Amino acid sequence: MKLKVTQLQQAENNISCIVTNLSCTELLQRDGRQERDFTLPNGSTVTLQRVNLRVTGTAMVTFEDGTTESAEFSICESYYLCAPQGTAIDCQVIEYSCQICTVTTSEINVVIDVCVEVKSITTVTLSMDAVFCNPRAQQIDNFCPPPVLPPQCPAVFGRGTSESETSYPLLASNPLIGVQLEENLCMRAAKVYDWIQDRIHTTLAIGRPLITGRIFNVDQGTFYDLIDVAFEDANSGDTLLISPGTYPQDTSLLIDKSLTLRGSSAEQTRITFPDTIPDAAALRLRANNITVERLSLSRTTDENAKEEETLLEIPQRAPGEYYKGIAIRDSILEGGKRTARVKAENLTFEGNTIIHTGDEESIAVKGALGETTIKDNAFRGGALSQGTVSFARAREEDRFEGTLRLERNRVERHTQLALFDTRKYEDVSILVRENEMDHQDRGGNSIVFLPFEFPGVDSILIEDNDITNPHPGWLAVYVDYNSGGETSPEPGQIQVLINRLVFEQPWGEETDIISPVAPVGFTASGEDFSMGPEDFVLQGNIVPNEPPQVTE
Repeated sequence: MKLKVTQLQQAENNISCIVTNLSCTELLQRDGRQERDFTLPNGSTVTLQRVNLRVTGTAMVTFEDGTTESAEFSICESYYLCAPQGTAIDCQVIEYSCQICTVTTSEINVVIDVCVEVKSITTVTLSMDAVFCNPRAQQIDNFCPPPVLPPQCPAVFGRGTSESETSYPLLASNPLIGVQLEENLCMRAAKVYDWIQDRIHTTLAIGRPLITGRIFNVDQGTFYDLIDVAFEDANSGDTLLISPGTYPQDTSLLIDKSLTLRGSSAEQTRITFPDTIPDAAALRLRANNITVERLSLSRTTDENAKEEETLLEIPQRAPGEYYKGIAIRDSILEGGKRTARVKAENLTFEGNTIIHTGDEESIAVKGALGETTIKDNAFRGGALSQGTVSFARAREEDRFEGTLRLERNRVERHTQLALFDTRKYEDVSILVRENEMDHQDRGGNSIVFLPFEFPGVDSILIEDNDITNPHPGWLAVYVDYNSGGETSPEPGQIQVLINRLVFEQPWGEETDIISPVAPVGFTASGEDFSMGPEDFVLQGNIVPNEPPQVTE
């Protein structure tokens, strides 16, 4: 086996993986290589031989604290090649990689990917005619010394002048050589019978050592037992890894520097807050570029608490200015009248499970700039839960600009999927796509717009959602003038496309103007401000409970 190798190394969560000790060999078959006939596209038949190969090696994983663990692997593959008796197999690994797939508290699963080049070869003898030749005479003057030739074989070339001869004529006029002799040479070389390339892979589990400390600062290489101490000692840009367990807090927590806080998994790494917290927020984020991943955060919900009570808060940096690049991923958030109250720029809320136990909305976005992404989350409401996500200012200086993206969320037991209060909206694009919602016992209008400043909204796309509301009197998309507002969307601005809307009849209220083909409408008083059915584009929606057609 030969190696002409390029290695692709991959790192994940400050854990890296490499491959060493690679070997590729043929597995000999008891009765020789099995033969099989194949029919080619042109109709001819060819006999090929089965070649069994085994690639072996060692995968080595380097963990966050610099320790390493290794495991050996084998990959067996079979190929049909032109490899008759007498040929040998040359297997070359031309590229390989080790990719980290999953990370748990006890092991790392890696994927070994290998690209092999397999040839069937044999050694053949080549006959070649050759002649002895001499350098030609120089045709221009030069300052190089004359060539000094070793003595020729007398039996072939005869005897001539001494080696120190100063002139060297052209071969055709060399008086020292009467006849230019030819010689037949035999050489041995490899002949390739067949040649293929293929990419093969295997998955390998490598056990990880137990972490001796509970909280590990990857960048400083230090361990901590207390989360608040780890926060205080960390430098901006550090990553803190929290090993499995429950971390009860005596009071609220504050992150005021750019940190990555990562648990082993949300199910195994839990941060709990006490029943009584002097601050309204249990966890407050006050810096750019904070990432919270794979953690469970929970607090009890005080029914008598003020409206501001929340589990997570991202306050404003200054009036109308927000912290940037904050991401909450793959975590479990539970408790508080609201689960989160945020003002942020380029906020990402992804892959979380939100267990709402209060009587407000789950997530209240009070100000947003740039790209606001809330996707792939599971929202579980309770008996008092209101909306899922609201985009509504809290103060006069709060503002919205950019894209509000609500995608692929799964929602149950909430009165609303989304509320858009258009006050202080400027150049805002709204995308509500691929969400699944079941209101269950929490009836309400699913997607609501308050028409205060529709001119600040560029586009609205409500597409491919699946919403079920078993309660009569509600709409899937509703422009609500009952709370005020004197603007209206442009014709066709609210696009409601390819949704599945299962809503109990009758749709809406008597004071609403409702589409006859979908549970979509607006307050009748909106007509005073040029609101009309033409402001909606309704295409491709599936509505099982359409109202009966009225015939005269």
